[in-house]
Amino acid sequence: MTSEKITDVVRSLVSILEDQRKILKKIRLMSAQERREIFEAMSQTSRFLLTSGDQIEIPVKILQSISSSDLKFYLEQVPRDVQTGILRALDDETRVIILDSMGYANRKRARNTIKDYQEWEMVIWSKVSPVWVVIDKFPDHYLKNMRKCVECGDDYAILAAIIAADCGKHGFHKDCETWDGSCPECL
Repeated sequence: MTSEKITDVVRSLVSILEDQRKILKKIRLMSAQERREIFEAMSQTSRFLLTSGDQIEIPVKILQSISSSDLKFYLEQVPRDVQTGILRALDDETRVIILDSMGYANRKRARNTIKDYQEWEMVIWSKVSPVWVVIDKFPDHYLKNMRKCVECGDDYAILAAIIAADCGKHGFHKDCETWDGSCPECL
């Protein structure tokens, strides 16, 4: 892939994430009840879209096609909220590779930005987030039975994403999630 094509792809991703940022600004102006209703609806819709291969999957597929070194270069240049959105969308292995390849200051900033965003998201949701990236430790507000993948039983590594099951009491690794997000333990 030429650097020109990579630049075009990154610009497209940034545009998508900028649109998401504008939507988040609108959401911040809503009442707490309106926000909860919107996020609950988004949680169900995004799970459906991701599993049905609709357009939501396109940015993730594009991210997966960019080399780690090129992605690292662009991530260090984009605004922090855009960087956070991209890092959270990556698969666990790529996220670790990219963060490990960043300089100490950039890596620390990126990890802190993800952590800050997730803490803000926790306030908005006031419950378990659909996706949580473990930064330093397991989130305190998650139940003990969410500390292991409900499907494979393994613990979550640092920088791994926890995908909340539909029950809100259990979670999956990205690769272990059921096609519809339903919890095998709570069925």
